[in-house]
Amino acid sequence: MAFNELVTKAQTYFPALQIKYKDQDTLMKVLGTLLFFNPGFKNQFITTIGNTIYWPTEDYVKNNPNAVSEIFIHECTHMYDEKRVGSVPFKLGYLFPQILALPVLLLLFVLTWKIVLPLFLLCMLPWPAPLRAYFERRAYFVSMRVGNALYGWDPPALAPHYANNFKTSAYYWMMPFGEDAKFAAEAANIKAGKPESASDPALDKMVTDLMTVAK
Repeated sequence: MAFNELVTKAQTYFPALQIKYKDQDTLMKVLGTLLFFNPGFKNQFITTIGNTIYWPTEDYVKNNPNAVSEIFIHECTHMYDEKRVGSVPFKLGYLFPQILALPVLLLLFVLTWKIVLPLFLLCMLPWPAPLRAYFERRAYFVSMRVGNALYGWDPPALAPHYANNFKTSAYYWMMPFGEDAKFAAEAANIKAGKPESASDPALDKMVTDLMTVAK
């Protein structure tokens, strides 16, 4: 499977889909500096914004064919959800509650910075992010399904690894509790041939089509 073929297939679902590389992109370099709490952002993590998927480097894609296919379908799940719920609700939901720090800054027009600054910092704390967790959970459930179907990866073995991502700085500690049982349950669903993503016919079709190309 050539990566370009997988991208071409995905573009039948997302015509505006683009592939870019973080080491060649100014925005990603800036974000990598701002997201200091995630030291692997530039060279380990794949980021999707709108219809653009940013990979660390071109060599990353060339040297990790199996992981790239699984991650690519994971990212396509995010694009599917953004299309399903709408771009603005998806982005606001994904960034909530920390996104509340931005309107707090508007209070500088009516309140002293001595009040606004503590409120801003309060909003920026790593509070649980239920909507971000919801979207990532859906995508990671697809990752487990894809890894099992294409490469024989064992879902119960993968479940703790994926669930742990919800507790770390990778996603700003978005859900420090409650995911382990959900991932263990989904691992059992996948082993039984009943992945959660199959309950969404449009998502199921997209995942199946992309897996067919990735084989």
